[in-house]
Amino acid sequence: RHNVRGMRPAADVELVVTDPHELASCLRQRRLDAGVTQRELGERIGFAQPAIARIESGRALPTISTLQRMATALGCD
Repeated sequence: RHNVRGMRPAADVELVVTDPHELASCLRQRRLDAGVTQRELGERIGFAQPAIARIESGRALPTISTLQRMATALGCD
């Protein structure tokens, strides 16, 4: 399996999501593992903290572009 840049993902990174709430939970856990607050993540990607909260609660679905920005901001790429 390869990501969009043709590089193999890290062994501990595998995301297969069938439920939006599962995605939300995964994103929240990645942020917490990185030691980043919702506000800090929002600042890094140009979103307000409430928008990050909506994504993490499953009330809003992020675009692929937003997911890529979040991944980069959390050091996942």
